[in-house]
Amino acid sequence: MSRRAAKASWCVVIALLLAWTCYFALEDTWVRLVPLDARYQATPIPRAEIVTVGREGMGIVTLLIVGLWLIYLFRNKLWKAGFAEGAFRVIMTLACSWIIFLVLRLQGFEPSWYSLKPLIDNPRACPLIGHRILFVWLAQCAQLLRPSMDPVRLYMASQIVPILFTTYIVGRWSAIFVGSRLSFLGQVLLVVFLVPTFSYYNFYDIGIVGFFCAAFLLLYRRRYWAFVAVTGLATLNHENALLLIPVAVFSCYREVPRRQLSLIALSGLGVHLAVRGALELFMPLHTVGDMGVWANPLDLVRMPVIMVMSIGLLLPRWALAFLGLPAAPPLVRRLACVYPLLLVVTAVFGQLHEARQFDAGIPVEIGVIMCYIKRGVQRAEAEAPLTEGVAVA
Repeated sequence: MSRRAAKASWCVVIALLLAWTCYFALEDTWVRLVPLDARYQATPIPRAEIVTVGREGMGIVTLLIVGLWLIYLFRNKLWKAGFAEGAFRVIMTLACSWIIFLVLRLQGFEPSWYSLKPLIDNPRACPLIGHRILFVWLAQCAQLLRPSMDPVRLYMASQIVPILFTTYIVGRWSAIFVGSRLSFLGQVLLVVFLVPTFSYYNFYDIGIVGFFCAAFLLLYRRRYWAFVAVTGLATLNHENALLLIPVAVFSCYREVPRRQLSLIALSGLGVHLAVRGALELFMPLHTVGDMGVWANPLDLVRMPVIMVMSIGLLLPRWALAFLGLPAAPPLVRRLACVYPLLLVVTAVFGQLHEARQFDAGIPVEIGVIMCYIKRGVQRAEAEAPLTEGVAVA
């Protein structure tokens, strides 16, 4: 630290000490003025609590000032290329995760048909959704730590891990195509594509996006046994993890020998069935599926506005992905086979008017758009020397 910086630091310390001295000297006057505040008049509190709030507030302000000063003091180290690049990725991951978390809390709601408390207390008593248990376990862990927490808070606590995981893995997936410096663009797209589909609270939607993205990333990197493990873990989150197996077969059939691909597919199927069998053995449910072959045509006829709204969320995503397909590698293009699978499963077992039913395709859309961006950057770089040559001439 230079002599000038040391002097400035002492000035900051002295200024803070003076501020605290002035506060304690005027604390009694401030406490007497508090009753004039309209909010205090609505909910009056004891004098001791007023004093505590004032001192804690001063402490928070002091910490903020010290933090800002330290950032300014070490700004040159923070601006170094290596540190700044890593810090940028971390901050973007946290920022996008926080936006997803905040929108989920403010936009989501607890419906009568998906009550959180019974699911947390006794999942086996909840038909259909009782086996989507992975992040329910996190809520149960939070309940053990804080038994007084209400179900919504337990639910939000359980979603911290899938939100952070999904945002991080989307960044890794995007970095394959545009590099680590621009990988945040994929995380921004995740926010744009995912948060408009939030409706009622459920434990599995965000995890589906994360697990599908992780599976696609492992397929691209040819880490097939890790893919099998992810398939098993994803099965604990939602039974549609089964779709990962035909997607893997279709997308990798040209890159992987048939015998190896058959072994991977059979292993993934075996792990999936083993997890499903264990869930049924230890947590038997009376109903594990519900047909939508009548509900979906009925909704299409009687809920046209909602259908149009959902299609309006999906069409831009799919249009952008379609335009970017020529720029994507063959394996990434073949990953788009997940869409007809999702459509069939949703038509038979789901609800077509919910855009969230197709969130598993978000990683494909982000990957294709990243490829499109990369091609655009490469073209711009290729044209730049020509433009500069014309300007010089």
